[in-house]
Formats: sequence, structure tokens, C-alpha cells
Amino acid sequence: MKFYIDYGTGEPQCCEKEDLGDVMPIADQGVTLTHESIVIRNAKGRVLARRDWHEDLAGIGNQSNPLRIGDGYYGEWRMPMYVSVDMD
Repeated sequence: MKFYIDYGTGEPQCCEKEDLGDVMPIADQGVTLTHESIVIRNAKGRVLARRDWHEDLAGIGNQSNPLRIGDGYYGEWRMPMYVSVDMD
């Protein structure tokens, strides 16, 4: 499957993997100091997962695995819930 990783630069990067779970670590490796949300979309543009930027841990709350980048943090991956009829 083709997935598209958007770091907030306006130029999503294509990543071909079998599963969304295989794309998330790749997206984390490419994180830069843009302080923008990281969004993974499918070929039709549907948001499958996002990691939001927070300036401190207070914005993240009780998340078990925040990703520290520079002077801030990315929260855990969030995935929208879709019913099976709505899936691509």
C-alpha cells in the first residue's frame, strides 16, 4: 500500500508498506524541528494517523510514550476511528 507522510512542509513523502504500523516508525525517523503535526494519509487523502506537537509535557497529559524533539514533544500517534463501511 502507498502511504503519504506529511511533516507540515507541504510536500508529503510516499512510503510503500503493507501496514500503517510499519509506516509510523519511518515517520518518526524523519521528524525535523518544524514543530508541526506529523500526518499519515492514504492514497485517497484520508488521515490515518497523526502525531501532534506540544511545547511541554502538560499538553500531552498521561501519554506513555511521548517523542522528545529539541525543546518540545510529540504526543503519541492518534488514529481516527472509522466504521468498516467507511474504510477505503
